[in-house]
Amino acid sequence: MQAAGMAIAFGLDGMSLNDDADAFKELRLNYHLHATQQADLAAIDLLSAQRCGAKAVTNRDDIGHLQPGQAADMVLLNYQALSRDIVPQIADSPELILARASNQYVEALWVNGRPIVERGNVLGIDEPAIATELQTHLQAQGEHVYSLQPLVQRYQQALSQFYGQGWHQKS
Repeated sequence: MQAAGMAIAFGLDGMSLNDDADAFKELRLNYHLHATQQADLAAIDLLSAQRCGAKAVTNRDDIGHLQPGQAADMVLLNYQALSRDIVPQIADSPELILARASNQYVEALWVNGRPIVERGNVLGIDEPAIATELQTHLQAQGEHVYSLQPLVQRYQQALSQFYGQGWHQKS
């Protein structure tokens, strides 16, 4: 797609492989899956592709660019922490970002021009209090959730049989 001049973008839609919602890790996996000898994909290409996300989702050209008057999302990484053990100017910044970036290095995040994260903290909510409240509710519902296990297991067995016998491929 890149060789054909198509705009490429990358998104998670709220789904990450190891349930940590870390888009940087998923981006790194995507890079390694596509950076083969047949596809000359450089780290800067994949990082730059993120500018096309708004266009991919909305088909609009007036958003997603870091220009005055345009709505855009932006993440700021703590590059000093990310590169603390690297000799300055010895590593290519896009390669280093793609190799090491993770949610722990997010210093700030803006969505549609609004600050959402500052100094690594989500603005406007008390994350520890929400986590405590959620844990309390989950523990209170433990018996009910556990009682649903036989139902969930029946569904899992039926799905395994359906896909295992290739029924999803029959027309």
